[in-house]
Amino acid sequence: MKNIIIKTTLVVIFIITSSSFANINFGAFGSFNDASDLNETLIGIGGKIESDISPRFSIDFRISYEMAEVDYYLYDRHHGKVDVAIVPIVFSLNWNIPVSDQLIPYVGAGIGYYIPLQDIDDADSEFGGNIHGGLKFRISNGVELFGEAKYRFLEFDNVDFGGFGIIAGISFGNPTI
Repeated sequence: MKNIIIKTTLVVIFIITSSSFANINFGAFGSFNDASDLNETLIGIGGKIESDISPRFSIDFRISYEMAEVDYYLYDRHHGKVDVAIVPIVFSLNWNIPVSDQLIPYVGAGIGYYIPLQDIDDADSEFGGNIHGGLKFRISNGVELFGEAKYRFLEFDNVDFGGFGIIAGISFGNPTI
């Protein structure tokens, strides 16, 4: 299964960066994501590649690393803290709604493959999804700041990692619209 995901990821990166997609942005971001059953916030860093597929629509590929330190309970007794980490690999479709040359709100949805790095109840990698909305602010030609609010749908073996999250970052490349 991991081999299929790696091959699919490489094909998507190739398609996004091919010459048929003229506007390509590369970016970095930080994230805070609620994980419902953990009662903690996953803090993450990541990168993205975004490309326009039309004047109003873009696709993006994101990979990040998210972690949290959570309380560990066994038989209703607290046994300290344990680190929990996941690697989301997410593909999204965004609808860009330009207000001006500098301000571009957007909404979108994505599907992702989430890989647990620490033992999460012996969980295997899972597919999940998200819906999101955000705002891009072009600060110069080819440089944008972006912020995004999202809701993620994700569960690892009856542990709900879904919830609200925020992302903020910067991207470099050609103008997106």
